[in-house]
Amino acid sequence: MFRTSAFVCTLLFSVALFFPSHSYSNTAEPAFISDALFVYIHSGPSNQYRIIGTVNAGDAVQLLDRDADSGYVQIQFEGNRRGWLPGQYVSTTPGMAVQLQQLNEQLAEQQSELSQLQQQNQQLSRDLSARNEEYNRMRDQLQVANTAYEQLKVQFDAEHSSVWQNPKVLGAAILGFGLLLGLILPLLIPRRKNKERW
Repeated sequence: MFRTSAFVCTLLFSVALFFPSHSYSNTAEPAFISDALFVYIHSGPSNQYRIIGTVNAGDAVQLLDRDADSGYVQIQFEGNRRGWLPGQYVSTTPGMAVQLQQLNEQLAEQQSELSQLQQQNQQLSRDLSARNEEYNRMRDQLQVANTAYEQLKVQFDAEHSSVWQNPKVLGAAILGFGLLLGLILPLLIPRRKNKERW
């Protein structure tokens, strides 16, 4: 009789180990495995249940349920597999490994943006240098034009003053003025005499 009872108790305990009587929750919450190297997954909410797999640090899982008595949580991993592990190894925020990977990705993205900005800066510097060269060239051309203008002005003034210094030109001008005066004066003098007569 004692043997039969012990056998029945052993059989019931084995059934409880392999077929846990815990109900599954319909809600799933994204979670991450903490920075432990790897964690064993059990078929029930304690380490007395058989091991059905492992998860690595940083793995993304779905948090399904919690057992307040044992502190174990139920997760969904590797697709549709479900199991239990200590709640201390599960976090709703990414672990250090995941955060480091995210930081490395952000750093790579920022370095890419910095490289693009540096290329744009180099292009702007080349454009500015080209504009400065064009400005300097136009300024030199303007200085050359001003110099040529001053030279032409001096040459014109010299030629203009030399014309009146020429004796022939001066004599022709005096002769022309004398002829003009000789034509105008006779017209003015008779009119004065006629006015005196009347």
